[in-house]
Amino acid sequence: MPLFAPLVFVSSTREDLADYRTCVQASFPALDLLYRGMEFFGSRPHRPRDVIFRELDGCDLYLGIIAHRYGSIEPQSGLSYTELEYQRAREIGMDTIAFLIDPVHPVLPDHMEKNQDSKRKLEHFQETVREDIMIETYTTPENLV
Repeated sequence: MPLFAPLVFVSSTREDLADYRTCVQASFPALDLLYRGMEFFGSRPHRPRDVIFRELDGCDLYLGIIAHRYGSIEPQSGLSYTELEYQRAREIGMDTIAFLIDPVHPVLPDHMEKNQDSKRKLEHFQETVREDIMIETYTTPENLV
């Protein structure tokens, strides 16, 4: 019988959650999972949104890691790429899981959203995720894994 390793699209903001992404990626071989993440997309002659959707559409599961930053904004929609990834996964009916950072867990000031508009969008995004699916909270990278 052939083995099948699900391909998991890991979605999060980048700079503030780099350690978390690294820990998640390191855990996948023991779980027989394959990792797909933005750190491996490289340079391409396409718009970032198109690359993200193409990569996401080829995956079996969306895994969202959401913390205190909204992330880079996609110009056309005005939404963060992280939120667009989540919306796309839901739109195409992909199995979707998400982890939200424990709101009382201390984080570095640089890992907090400073822009007021982005803060509002982040709060709305987090609330949407809480309403859509069962979430789990996390604190440290090891706790997330």
